[in-house]
Amino acid sequence: MEYSRIDNQDLSYISSSLEDEIISKLRGTRIFITGGTGFFGKWLLESLLYLNKERQLNCSLVVLSRNPKSFLASYPYFDHPDIRFHSGDIKTFADCEGPFNYCIHAAAEVAALQQTSELDVLEASYEGTKRVLEFSKNKNVTSVLYVSSGAIYGRQPPELPRTSEKYKGSPDIGLLNASYGEGKRLAEYLCNYYSDKHKLSIKIARCFAFIGPHLPLDSHFACGNFILNGL
Repeated sequence: MEYSRIDNQDLSYISSSLEDEIISKLRGTRIFITGGTGFFGKWLLESLLYLNKERQLNCSLVVLSRNPKSFLASYPYFDHPDIRFHSGDIKTFADCEGPFNYCIHAAAEVAALQQTSELDVLEASYEGTKRVLEFSKNKNVTSVLYVSSGAIYGRQPPELPRTSEKYKGSPDIGLLNASYGEGKRLAEYLCNYYSDKHKLSIKIARCFAFIGPHLPLDSHFACGNFILNGL
């Protein structure tokens, strides 16, 4: 069964980079994933499917999607026995039956990609993250991974060679497209709130720039535009 469009060398590298002590924590678990149908999310799904096969993890994935039927029509190899799709909107999705061990929250609205308004981007980030954290709290998950963004730091000053987590920069709120970075900052605040008030174990990954299979070539990603122009 074909279950990947990512080169096996990349997937093998991901697998070999994970220590057995770490990867064993996923064995036999059930993971709830938001944003699994996006660029970043599809890499997560394909990597976990590969790990399931190569490491015999027997890990079960439940993926939130607004329209699973449409997604599977475009990506039929995700119609896989290790994946179950849960239909719903990130802000209002209904509960899933059964327990969950982990939650990966990678969903995000991007105005340039989804042809939505900047205000929708901000609302989806706040309301969606709050819904996911409530869900995780009620399910007593062991840990939540929130996929944030380097956009929370705003534009990097040219004199700053690298961005430290202690850097206090922020998006320019005078720009309407700052809603993405501000939304991520607001979501991180919610993560800190739920961690403190509800003792929910949450890890935040501030991801910056990526390239690879599934990256849109005709959107606002410069590298994708370069590739499309070259083609």
